[in-house]
Amino acid sequence: MTHGLFVSIFCSISTFVLGIYVFRKSDLEHRKVRLYFLVLSFSLSIWILGSGLRNFLPAGLLKSAPNWILLSTVLVPITLHELVCLLIKENYKPSGIRQILELIFLGFLFHSGLNSNLIAVSESSISVYKPLPAYHVLISYSILYVGRSIYLLIQRTMKSKGMIRLQSFVLMLGVASALSVAILFVYILPMAGVYKGYFAAFGVLSWVYCWSVAILHYDAFEIREQILDGKKLPFLNRISSPPVLTLFRILDPNEYSMKLLVSKANVVLNVASKNHELAMNTNLETFERAEMVAGIYQNRIK
Repeated sequence: MTHGLFVSIFCSISTFVLGIYVFRKSDLEHRKVRLYFLVLSFSLSIWILGSGLRNFLPAGLLKSAPNWILLSTVLVPITLHELVCLLIKENYKPSGIRQILELIFLGFLFHSGLNSNLIAVSESSISVYKPLPAYHVLISYSILYVGRSIYLLIQRTMKSKGMIRLQSFVLMLGVASALSVAILFVYILPMAGVYKGYFAAFGVLSWVYCWSVAILHYDAFEIREQILDGKKLPFLNRISSPPVLTLFRILDPNEYSMKLLVSKANVVLNVASKNHELAMNTNLETFERAEMVAGIYQNRIK
């Protein structure tokens, strides 16, 4: 119980903090993207925390509370799908009919949760439960919407190049890991009598981390240049830059090589220009100029 509570609290706080961090630090112009990501992070954080604290609830709430906690996940699949569409489609706007149908469907799930018709909690333990028909509907809807989000991201990864391919792959990796881990621990294993649902929190945390990196890394090489120049950047950008660049090299080696060559050419050009400027405006000897230029560009020529 203590182990599960620690995992839930840690992952819940981490998820919420990353959501706020990205909302404040990202340079995305589209307010909906930032807002949707914050809503997703908050919803999943509530679900994770609620799952960890349900063992400490009053006896009168033991049957209802787990159903209410699940309500925080109802909007997650559709919000994720909308967020993916906003990221990869220009001028995205869902049809009115689809929105009405989705509203009715979500109303059914909320009604089921409020009336404790998603899961039947065991008398022996609050961690043991029997999925009811509405719960199977919730899982199927989650797989459908999240699965389509993964499909759209895979399509974009295969069709695009460079930074867009990298971002799409990282986004897809985050969603796929979260879905796989969540389905395993909240659906497949419980059907077999194994109740370790709190481990699903690690899948959620991996998703939030991957998406945070993808959103903040608007241009991996530009961020690399800023780091080399000693400019102040968000902490997450700094620690994730090396693995992101490595992934860039694997996913699109040609684009990576070209950008790296351009980066090195700019360094050579800057060094040559600075040396020429010093030669024209000072009386320094050749080696003295070289030392001064090396000091100026020491981060670049390590």
